[in-house]
Amino acid sequence: FLTALELALPRADSGDPAAQTLIAELYWNGLGVGRDRSKAADWYKFAADAGGADAQFSYANILLQGKFVKEDKEQGEAYMRKAADSGHRRAQFNVAQFITARRPTWASFKEALPLYQSAAEAGIPDAQYALANIYAEAKGVAFGDDNKARGWLEKAARGGLGAAQVDLG
Repeated sequence: FLTALELALPRADSGDPAAQTLIAELYWNGLGVGRDRSKAADWYKFAADAGGADAQFSYANILLQGKFVKEDKEQGEAYMRKAADSGHRRAQFNVAQFITARRPTWASFKEALPLYQSAAEAGIPDAQYALANIYAEAKGVAFGDDNKARGWLEKAARGGLGAAQVDLG
């Protein structure tokens, strides 16, 4: 881990988001260095601002939780959206959740549907479960599609999501 840190530092200093994210992970998890989540948050921010989708996702979560930096829900959501726009699947699921939680209407589910779809296709059980419910209840889709709903529910259940397993049972 110390060798990785030594090799990553020059690249990180030149603005490489992958190297910055690696350093953040080392500090976040205390790998070869003392665990320092505040320093890790700084490195995640550098990487997030340099365009690293994984760092945008991690930094968004840090901001949203407010444990190691001052809580900032607005900035957290903005970083989460950047990560989602960059194709980060878990971020896409989270942004879909933001959309539907803020305004639980048919229009919101329709707006969130592509994000849920992308995350579900990437194998995220929570997204598969959400998609199953959208299709079952025709939230934002033209009509209920029981076959699609069941298919996504089965995938979420196989992925280990307890709620999906109960519903499928």
